[in-house]
Amino acid sequence: MAQTWQDEDNWERPRRTLTDLILYEVTITPQPAYPTTTASLRSETAMDNAVAARRRISEREAAMRKRGLL
Repeated sequence: MAQTWQDEDNWERPRRTLTDLILYEVTITPQPAYPTTTASLRSETAMDNAVAARRRISEREAAMRKRGLL
């Protein structure tokens, strides 16, 4: 595992970044331990897939509306 540490003046505590590791599972909990916990998506491929999926859903909904099904 490779890691870096940054200690900036505007951070409450040092920031640890893991740069080389093997993940077996990653999940996001619906009830985080801290109220300020956040999660974000960084993979361009995953974001592209999500955008494409939303587009396909919109296209299908539009086709269904056109046929009077929605």
